[in-house]
Amino acid sequence: MQGKRCEKFFGDQYCKNTLIQERNGIEMKIRKLLALILAAVMLLPFITSCDNTPTQTEDVTVTPVTGGSPDDTDATAAESQAGEESGADTRPSDTAQSTTTDAQTDKSTDKGTDTVTDPLDDETTDEAQTAPVSDETETNTSDVTIDPSVTANEDGTTANTPDETTNTSDTTSTADTDKTPDTTTPDVTTAPDTNAPDTTTAPETEPVAEAAAPKDLLSRPVYGTGLNNDTPARYSFIELYNTSEYPLELKGLAIYSYDADSKKYVSKEFPNVTLPASNSYLIRCAEAKGKQGAAYKSEGERLSVTYYDLEWNITLDNKEIQLIIADKGKSYGDVKASSASGAYVYFIATQTVTSDKNAAYGITKNKAAYRTSADEKYVLVDYKNAPASEIMDHAPMCLEGDLNGLASAAANVVSFSHEAGVYSDAFDLTLKAADGYTIYYTTDGSDPRTNGVKYTAPIKLEKSNYMPWGNLTKLCNTLNGSSNPSITRQMGGRVIKAYATDGKSKKTQVATNTYFIGTKLTDYDTMFIALSLPGEEFLSSDKGIYHTQMADPFGTKQRRTAFAEIFEANGKRVSASYTEIALNGNGSLGFQAKSIRMYFKADAEPDYIGNPSKLKYDIFKGQARDGVTEFKRILLRNSGNDSSRSHLRDAYMQRLCSVLNVPTMAYRPTFLFINGEFWGVYNARERYDTKYFESHYGIPEEDFVMLESPSPLTTNGNGNSP
Repeated sequence: MQGKRCEKFFGDQYCKNTLIQERNGIEMKIRKLLALILAAVMLLPFITSCDNTPTQTEDVTVTPVTGGSPDDTDATAAESQAGEESGADTRPSDTAQSTTTDAQTDKSTDKGTDTVTDPLDDETTDEAQTAPVSDETETNTSDVTIDPSVTANEDGTTANTPDETTNTSDTTSTADTDKTPDTTTPDVTTAPDTNAPDTTTAPETEPVAEAAAPKDLLSRPVYGTGLNNDTPARYSFIELYNTSEYPLELKGLAIYSYDADSKKYVSKEFPNVTLPASNSYLIRCAEAKGKQGAAYKSEGERLSVTYYDLEWNITLDNKEIQLIIADKGKSYGDVKASSASGAYVYFIATQTVTSDKNAAYGITKNKAAYRTSADEKYVLVDYKNAPASEIMDHAPMCLEGDLNGLASAAANVVSFSHEAGVYSDAFDLTLKAADGYTIYYTTDGSDPRTNGVKYTAPIKLEKSNYMPWGNLTKLCNTLNGSSNPSITRQMGGRVIKAYATDGKSKKTQVATNTYFIGTKLTDYDTMFIALSLPGEEFLSSDKGIYHTQMADPFGTKQRRTAFAEIFEANGKRVSASYTEIALNGNGSLGFQAKSIRMYFKADAEPDYIGNPSKLKYDIFKGQARDGVTEFKRILLRNSGNDSSRSHLRDAYMQRLCSVLNVPTMAYRPTFLFINGEFWGVYNARERYDTKYFESHYGIPEEDFVMLESPSPLTTNGNGNSP
């Protein structure tokens, strides 16, 4: 009977009683089935011992520990008789006070314990469980005392053994000095000493940690300047990406590049470096020069390759490239990379059309080969003519993250003496700009072009581990009607935004760095994200978005532009770009901590040249399904209705289901900071929307219709947010 119908017609208490009766009936059936199984186990010795040769046995007294009940003695006597009739030898070993037949010894050795102590084979236990029990005496059927015989001396003679007790599998065996075994019993062996090392069992070994293999490396992107000094990038480079979900040790490996002049491969050994899962390792090659050694023309530089992991002083050709990843110490002559012996991975750039997925066709001094999966073919990225956002989307990444970008943007910003990140002590921050420019900056997340303070001396940045409430935290408590918590200080960050102008028409783009000073953020092994934007646009009574929007909970959420900095657990900033943010959720909007969507768009900040259109850095470390490592949307979720409880219920269930053939949203915990103020612990998640299904299933967004469940039913709506 279904629960809902039962409660409707018969009442809650009646249904509970019915369920209890049904449960008791099921338990009774299970008990009967177990009794049949135990009976079969008890009969097994009788069946296997039926032969024409009688076996001499000795008397064994088995006494359950029950507090001296006479009924128990009768039950054990009956069991002793059954043991004699079965022909089984039940004498103890040297240490467990029993000896067994050859067959029993083999069984004991396999299990690593004496067979008489195994609850599944102990007839005494089974017998005691099925015998009637006196109401006045409680019988313990799990602890059994066996009072048999003596043990054999090392010389083969027998000797009486004093009372000893061995507790194995909740069974107690005690030697009986009144009984002396018949030493003429044939085919009797002594069980091995259980205190000695078990030579029949392989020694336990430490589990081997899973690791990536060199074949999991993917070349993306690869670019060669050739003998040209007017290329859009100053350096040739090779980005190696670990496609595995496990770390890869690069020590012992080398990269080989074919040199057309010598018709052999030159090599570069990797240092002792571990490449984490879903991370990149960037090799920067020699600076571009003309055929006669002419210096590089920096006015044509569009892509800056400032951050890298390994430097290799070779020049990659701009038309023909052959690369091999193999063990170090190999020697390759004039052979194709695709047929090189011992190669784990190879890459070919050629001017000949080919079906080889590891080969890129049509590479030039302006174009790089790029792909995100070994199942894909290489595409070409035009670093000279592509839009700035496309260059940013395909800029090479290093171990430190997505840091390289437009050369023009790098030159067109204020420079900071310290990179964004985690620092232990206070320091003075120095800002610099081109001659003739004046710098303006802010420390509260607001735009320095409208609210900036003129920079005249280094900025003293104090520790941020014990910051008082900021303006947003105070305003949030006021506008959302919550009581003030007792803690009024917490860890935070120092946000510096700066730009420079010549006082006329020229001005730089806004540069943003957040510093966490004196905090213990890196002790938590947790990623953290810092969002910065004008405070009134995030939280205010008139145009702020961080408030309870129950008037239209299913409507399109308002957006604001924020600068997003993503920091790895080690404190290094791995991504920095402008994003659009909006609240997410329906009923959970009433919670103090509200979910926030992040939209990665090239035009998130129209005044910023070269903003990427996606998040290239894989913040989920390979946990996203279908090999997805780049994201258009990220959801900072408050854990919904589980916000005030475990804070990971939905993420945990999604992780469990990720092994099934169903779409799941990747998860990673993160700390969130707004304008340097600690905003709480959030779940960084993928989000089911058209961008998700486009990236996971290859369905063009314009061909996808998403139906959402609220009543009345909405078509696309939030799911198709641009």
